[in-house]
Amino acid sequence: MKPFSIVIPDQKDITQDQEFFILEENGITKEIKIHDYDKIFSVPGLYEELLMNKLQCNSPRVMKNVVEFISKNYFIPITEMSVLEIGAGNGLVGEKLRQLDFSHYSRTRYFSNCL
Repeated sequence: MKPFSIVIPDQKDITQDQEFFILEENGITKEIKIHDYDKIFSVPGLYEELLMNKLQCNSPRVMKNVVEFISKNYFIPITEMSVLEIGAGNGLVGEKLRQLDFSHYSRTRYFSNCL
């Protein structure tokens, strides 16, 4: 059993930066914006539960499929390919690429205060 629960309320007519979810943890309920990564990453397992399970994010699987497609259709061995992931944070894309024995992978995290 997870030490927290997540509820995503119905949200209409709001912008992406206004989207939020309700986190209940240890009897305390908090409203957290979906893109408030500092708060999300402060709770172990919350990012994966929110993005992968509740919101059904499939970006890691899509990236794995793109790399496989390029390798097969352009005859480039995966061992000769490189990927730079911009916006990485949790390593889920890297996990999928490792399933392909991919070894040339770099990542950087996006920081909004750098723009």
